This record gives sequence, structure tokens and C-alpha cells, in this order.
Amino acid sequence: MADVKEKIALLLNLASNNPSENEARAALLKARELMAKHKLRPEECQKTDKVKVIREVLGVTCTALTNPWACALSAVIAEHYCCCAYRQHAGGKRTQYIGLVGLEDDFEIAKRVFLYAYDCVTSACKSQIKRDPYDPPGTYREK
Repeated sequence: MADVKEKIALLLNLASNNPSENEARAALLKARELMAKHKLRPEECQKTDKVKVIREVLGVTCTALTNPWACALSAVIAEHYCCCAYRQHAGGKRTQYIGLVGLEDDFEIAKRVFLYAYDCVTSACKSQIKRDPYDPPGTYREK
């Protein structure tokens, strides 16, 4: 399978860097044929340089009582941006720290989206508390 991927990568490279329009078209058609035959996508065939995987705690904490939704939010956003969310639990404490793992480009996007979404939800909760501090009760509001 690796030989097929290398051959497709070479054909795609030939198709994109060829001054002859006919040769480029023939190389692209052959690459597409091989990709269809082996059920591959172009991004699976291209050679990748050294990729950097980033694992970082985002500085957002959650507990089961204050904001249990934060863990689910991180998992949904990470899944949509090709990353993986995790929780780091400090020994003897109920606080969990939310983190992400992913490739460098994907990680940066997922991190920004999560932090923005988290800020939006927490600011909406705070504005609701300011507007009506006694109704509904705090636990219900946080859920």
C-alpha cells in the first residue's frame, strides 16, 4: 500500500509541476484512477514533512458542580477539528483541567474555538446571574 501511495504522490507532483499540459493531465488522470481503485484521498497520498503533535492544558478548569458542560464542549470541538480532548485530574482535588492533543495547525484552531465558546457560555451565565440573581437557583442555572 505504501508503494501505491508513493506512486500517487509522484503522479500528483508531476501533474502540478509540469509545463506540458498533456502530461500533467495524463498524470492527474492516472493518479485519480489509482486513488479510486485503492479508495484513497489525495491528502492520504502526499508526503508529509515532520509533523508536530501538541499536547497542552488550556487553563480551563471544571468540576461536576460548577461547569460540567465544559468537558463535553471540549470533546465536541476537538472531534470536529481533528484533535482529542482530555481532562487532567489533580490528585485529591475535584478540579479537572481541560486539555487538547492534536497536530499543530489543527490544535491552534481547536484551541481558539474552544476558548471562544467557553467564554461565550460563561459570559452568558454571568449576565443571567446579574439580571436575575435569585431565580432560578444556582445549581439549576449552571446545568
